[in-house]
Amino acid sequence: MIPETYNYGNWYRGDTLDAAQFNIKENTVPLDLTGVTIKCQFRIPFNGKTIKEINIGSGITVSNPSSGAIIFDAFTLNWDAGLYLYDVEFTYPSGTIKTYIKGTINVISDKTI
Repeated sequence: MIPETYNYGNWYRGDTLDAAQFNIKENTVPLDLTGVTIKCQFRIPFNGKTIKEINIGSGITVSNPSSGAIIFDAFTLNWDAGLYLYDVEFTYPSGTIKTYIKGTINVISDKTI
């Protein structure tokens, strides 16, 4: 299975990244996320350094577990200008790990400090 791509596009450094809702499905069927651990890391592409990590209770909200609905909470982009990669790992109680979402975010240098 290839993860769905969600690219945030261009955002100014220091601005608040809007919350984003995702509806996790496999073969068009909503997944039951009850008991699933979810983790996302935003990384610098050329060296792999993690800039931000979010998970359930700390940046990720599971809004409806039985229908696969999750929300990335809004946060401030206090990162250096540049392109960042991310993906989202779902770990099931059985130990199975799946990546359903991946993408990029481009942070643009701001002029106001």
